[in-house]
Amino acid sequence: MGAVEYTGGRYSMKFDMPRKESSVRVEEPGYEPAESRGFRSDEGAMIQDFRLKPAAGISGVVLLPDGRPAAGVQVVLGTRETRAFVRDGVVQHNSNAATTTTGPDGRLTVPKHEGAFLLVVAADAGFADATSDEFAKTGKLILQPWGRIEGAVRIGRKPAAYQSVVYLPELPSNRGDAFRMRSYDYHFTADSQGRFAIDRVIPGRGHVARVLVTPLRNEWCEQEPVEVKPGQTTQVRLGGKGRPVIGRIILDGTPPEPVDWRTNDPAVLELPRAERRKATTPWVTFASGFDEDGRFRIEDVAPGSYELMILVSLPSDKGTSGPRRATMGEATLRVTVPEGPEDQPVDVGDVK
Repeated sequence: MGAVEYTGGRYSMKFDMPRKESSVRVEEPGYEPAESRGFRSDEGAMIQDFRLKPAAGISGVVLLPDGRPAAGVQVVLGTRETRAFVRDGVVQHNSNAATTTTGPDGRLTVPKHEGAFLLVVAADAGFADATSDEFAKTGKLILQPWGRIEGAVRIGRKPAAYQSVVYLPELPSNRGDAFRMRSYDYHFTADSQGRFAIDRVIPGRGHVARVLVTPLRNEWCEQEPVEVKPGQTTQVRLGGKGRPVIGRIILDGTPPEPVDWRTNDPAVLELPRAERRKATTPWVTFASGFDEDGRFRIEDVAPGSYELMILVSLPSDKGTSGPRRATMGEATLRVTVPEGPEDQPVDVGDVK
């Protein structure tokens, strides 16, 4: 027969299928499985008790910020194969990551696991995570109070009304492969004045970025580093500084179909490839869509040297699948943005 879940420590099973022998197997998170002897169909009613043994693994405790045990909180075990997902401060149950719940004394036992793992707790009282090595040393997960981010986003001199914004917490580089075992992110929308507020923010460093939404793909741009302290509110201003970079795309030849620039891939400014590999931030990107004549205006670009990447997409979906379309042309141009007035654009002219 199939598995049946019982509570209260008592169970009752009836074997209806004709077979030579049947047995009972008991499984409980944090304990070794136990199995009975085989029962014959002519034995009648039988009693079989089980005394479960704690599973071999790493035992420890989850503590509240004030040091008291954190009872009844869920702990997620992320691995390279099954990441722990936390979106907007809430655990997402869209993967096969194993979970366990702490007892009344805040204790938990992580079953024996081959390879490294990451333990994650995202509870109302706060957040904590620990690699397998960190947990083995201390046996503790101590929750930190959530932080909060408040701020505003602008595009040039105007509030970025109803723009999509993301916040991505960083992971310190000294934690090995932990970045492969988790996914932490926040997605939200600014109000009519470009203002936003984020609750349940994981303490630590991270980056806020505006999201340029296009028909083909979304591009993160105008990022700002922040450091979130436990139990405190961090203020951030996104965009509204730097200089615009403007230009127009000129096609070298006649395309097989007219280009609809308003649904084309965005124009993207990035650090030069060699500098990208040495960058200390996750990405440095600025982007813009096009008007109907192929003109672009990339706002709020900080002074520096960049590569401008333009992809020209076929308007139709012929021969393609998914949201990306075939590319019929491209251009890469080195662009330098000098210091200067924020209202004076850097014009790269016609890009063929």
